[in-house]
Amino acid sequence: SVYDLTSSGLNQAGTLLEPSRARVGEAVMAPNAGLITFDWGAEVVHFSLIGEDDVEQLHHTAPLRCLTDACP
Repeated sequence: SVYDLTSSGLNQAGTLLEPSRARVGEAVMAPNAGLITFDWGAEVVHFSLIGEDDVEQLHHTAPLRCLTDACP
């Protein structure tokens, strides 16, 4: 599986939203930063988009095994 966490520029909001069947959750158009954290004990990886106000705007969790194996 391939994972891509796309964040905006920190000084600009998104203006163009292209359709994607692979998108997880709603698109975040406000300025944000991407954060990827690994929880080795729980064997998961967390993908987050954090807004200018330090509030998490999007969160997705995936099993670590999905980074190397095909997962649904």
